[in-house]
Amino acid sequence: MPSGLFGLVVASILAAYVSTMSTMLNLGSSYIVNDVYGRFIAPKASDHAKVQVGRLVIVLLMVAAALLALVLESAMQAFRLLLSVGAGTGLLFFLRWFWKRINAWSEIAAMVFSLVAASYLEFFGPADLQIWQRFALTVGLTTLGWVLVTYLSPKNDPQTLEKFETLIAGAGTDGGRIKPALVAALFATLGVYGLLFGTGSVLYGQWGLAVSLLGGSALCGLITARVMRAKD
Repeated sequence: MPSGLFGLVVASILAAYVSTMSTMLNLGSSYIVNDVYGRFIAPKASDHAKVQVGRLVIVLLMVAAALLALVLESAMQAFRLLLSVGAGTGLLFFLRWFWKRINAWSEIAAMVFSLVAASYLEFFGPADLQIWQRFALTVGLTTLGWVLVTYLSPKNDPQTLEKFETLIAGAGTDGGRIKPALVAALFATLGVYGLLFGTGSVLYGQWGLAVSLLGGSALCGLITARVMRAKD
C-alpha cells in the first residue's frame, strides 16, 4: 500500500484497539466498584474513594490481561475461551426470565463456574478434546454448579418479583406476546451472525459462502421485521 494509505490503516487499527481496550477496562472497573466495592465492601465510600479504587482496578485488570496474553498461543484461542465462557452462562441468562427461583447468587455462581471450567479445559484439559466437547463440558459443569447454588441460596422476595412483573407487564411480556418476541430475537441473532460471517467471507474471497450467508442474513432480517409487525 502507498505510504499515506498504509499510515491510515495503521491509525485506524490502533484507534479501534485503543477504543475497545479502554471500553473493556472502564466497564470491568465500573462493575467491580459499583456492584462489589460500593455495595458489599464500603457502602458509605465517597465518590473520591470509588474513583481511586476504580483506577487501581484498571491497573490490576491490565496486569491480568498482560499475564493472560503470555499464556495464550493465538487470538483464536482467546476467542474460543470467550465463546466457552459465554456458552456456560447462556442457559442461565435465558432461564432467569422464566424460572423465578433463579437469583443473584445463581448468576454470580454461573459466571464463576463458567470462567473456571472454560479456563481449566482450555489450558489444562485433555489435548484431544474437540471444540464442541469443551463447550458441552463447560455448559454441563456450569449448569450443575449454578443449579445447586440456586437451591442452596435463599429464594427471591415475592414482593420484589411481583413488582418486577408489574413493571415489565407493559413491555409485551405476557404469554400471548412472548413467543413471537422470542422468534424475532432468534432470527435477528441469526441475521447478525450471518452478516458478520458473510462480510468475513467477502474479505477472504469466498464468494459462494458469502452469498449464502448474506442472503440468509437478509432473509432473517425480513422474517424479523414481519414477526415484529405482526406482534405489534
